[in-house]
Amino acid sequence: MTANYTEKDFSEMRFRVDKVDIMTYQPLVSFPELNIYSEFSEETMISSKESLLKREFPKVFAYIVFAYDMKSPCVTHNIGLLSRKKEALLLAGFKEDKKTGKFCQIAEKLVANDIEEVNRMIIRFLRILKNPTYETLQSYYQSLHRQNYELMSGMSPNKDGEYAPLTSADHKRLVENTKVLNDEIRELTSLLMSGDDDDNILNSLYDSIETDDTNITPEQIARKLYFEENLKLFNPYESDDSIEDFILRHKKEASSYTDKKRGKK
Repeated sequence: MTANYTEKDFSEMRFRVDKVDIMTYQPLVSFPELNIYSEFSEETMISSKESLLKREFPKVFAYIVFAYDMKSPCVTHNIGLLSRKKEALLLAGFKEDKKTGKFCQIAEKLVANDIEEVNRMIIRFLRILKNPTYETLQSYYQSLHRQNYELMSGMSPNKDGEYAPLTSADHKRLVENTKVLNDEIRELTSLLMSGDDDDNILNSLYDSIETDDTNITPEQIARKLYFEENLKLFNPYESDDSIEDFILRHKKEASSYTDKKRGKK
């Protein structure tokens, strides 16, 4: 180990990569549940622009676990993001050049979130953990889109569910709501990603949420076009909830996670 960790420090991690032989284990064999997710498939790794991803996948997966599981000692013991990632690299079996302090090229790319396929693996990993922060973030993201849609269109549903022009009061309310939602999204995103705010990883996160919200994937669209089906214009973010109902429904849950991040009990 690179630090004075004990087995207890790793005991609450979902995937116990601390117990495997990093140099010989195979993630898809040691943790067979990964096989159902395309992000970890052999096809994904083979098609990656990073030619070493398939060969280094055992270390890469171990790095993901050590760096992003909120129960990992790399997260709980290290304050700085870079120190956490460096510690995760070492625990995952990557070697550091003692003279330069640098790692191999693929390891440096992991730290910089420069491998798109790995970024998607990280998001999938967080979802496998069933972190409720993701679900709350998804709800806030969905509502933000709906409020922005209403602001841009100048129309908002009334009590009867029919769209009518925004009043000045409606416009003011929506502007205030979007500010609140943006703040909450930033807070929850930071909590979910354990402070990793790199644009590449955040893009992967929001792409995942967008796909979930619309239930539309590129494959589905291509299939519809292939069979010459009509793709109707639609607003995928419509909901029967008013923004007030939405905020009341989710605020309590979101606050519990932000309080946890700040160390409140």
